Amino acid sequence: MASAVERTDDLVREYLIYRGFTSTLKLLDSEIKTDKEKGSRVDKIIDQLQQLIQSYDLTGLKEYWAYLDRRLFSRLEDVYRPTVNKLRTSLYRFYIIHTVQVLQNILTILFQGNTQTEALSDQTDSTNQTRVCEVGGASVEQPFIKLSQEEYIEHHSSIMHCRVDCSGRRVASLDVDGVVKVWAFNPIMQTKATIMSKSPLLSLEWAAKPDRLLLLGSGVGTVKLYDTDAKKNLYEMTIDNIHPRILSLACSPSGTSFVCSAAAPAAQSGVLMEGEARVSPPVSGQLLLWDTKTVKQQLQFALEPGPVAINCTAFNHNGNLLVTGAADGMIRLFDMQRYESALSWKAHDGEVYSVEFSYDENTVFSIGEDGKFVQWNIHRSGVKESEYLLSQDAVGPFVLSGYSGYKQVQVPRGRLFAFDSEGKHVLTCSSNGGNIYRLNKADVGLESVLCLGGHKAPVVTVDWCSAMDCGICLTASMDGKIKLSTLLAQKP
Repeated sequence: MASAVERTDDLVREYLIYRGFTSTLKLLDSEIKTDKEKGSRVDKIIDQLQQLIQSYDLTGLKEYWAYLDRRLFSRLEDVYRPTVNKLRTSLYRFYIIHTVQVLQNILTILFQGNTQTEALSDQTDSTNQTRVCEVGGASVEQPFIKLSQEEYIEHHSSIMHCRVDCSGRRVASLDVDGVVKVWAFNPIMQTKATIMSKSPLLSLEWAAKPDRLLLLGSGVGTVKLYDTDAKKNLYEMTIDNIHPRILSLACSPSGTSFVCSAAAPAAQSGVLMEGEARVSPPVSGQLLLWDTKTVKQQLQFALEPGPVAINCTAFNHNGNLLVTGAADGMIRLFDMQRYESALSWKAHDGEVYSVEFSYDENTVFSIGEDGKFVQWNIHRSGVKESEYLLSQDAVGPFVLSGYSGYKQVQVPRGRLFAFDSEGKHVLTCSSNGGNIYRLNKADVGLESVLCLGGHKAPVVTVDWCSAMDCGICLTASMDGKIKLSTLLAQKP
């Protein structure tokens, strides 16, 4: 194919020369040089990538890769997508290595000159002080580089939930108006489906198998199973009329079942206006297991010491364990092989807002109404391994101030923290973006390593997709904006 294109180009050149069309010939040569597909010649495409790296043109490199992704790689089957993502990551790493080598050469030359040593020393001290300021008083190596940050702007009210699917290809986001958007971000941001519900929606969760299915929990006791490819509801399950508020959904990694938390009606929604009193959360609630294939309830879990609203749920990697956080401040661990409670303990003063398993699954982390971020040992009856204090803008309730004293308050609904692929770093909410911390022992505390920023309103929920080498961080805020930050992990 490539040789045929070259032969055609040569024939056209000969014709233009024969006719004396020299200006047209020059224009043709100029167009060929800027041809991004390089006549389908692999060596020319590689040369172009290397030229962009050697000229330190990061913007050009990203644009050229996006073009190749859009025109060539997007035609591949989904099974090849992880390989393409790895190639992109390796290309960015090569760019960084090339840049660092040049920097090393410059510094070597500068340090060889005695007259500049003192000036460079002062400059280095100043740089270190800036770094210390940025990470809260501790000079640490940056584990991540923020390659880019894009914005999704299709929502027009505060976000409640924002989750990436298992494959890392699509995002589902839900706002307080009950509008769900399903969108892709690679190679470009594009809305795939919009779901408008007659009844209020309170929760969402991606199904594990197949990952095109989305579970949507309502405020009227129903759960919908939505096919994001066909763009239609497959089923609508009536969960519980007495406990109509579906606060949390979690799909088993096996894909055969899901758990849902159903709570009694609340006098007010999760968004309050200034001057309105916040009503205590309902005490009564149920935790139910449903079969995804038969679309029938399998069982109801026993909640000791009594029925209570479960705010958050999470499975471990194989679905054998389920951890929940409740309005009574209790964490409950369930054995999903025996369908019974294995452990429970008082975790927080006030509600438990968010809970997740650690990377090694020997512990669980939780964030509560008391502003604490706690790590618990699940083999020693909920023994506390570490405890960190977080600011209110990471925990909630979240406050958005407007004109003339207007103030909107939102209680936490979605995931408040998410881990990287190795479980060594955690992403939390903040007043103007997401904060990434390095997890250390309790006596050291959380170590801030990167502030994602980019928001003008408080971030209320986060997610971290590590299905690709380039990690994707999602931060969603009260003004309806969602930021997608692409991170490159710097391997030691």
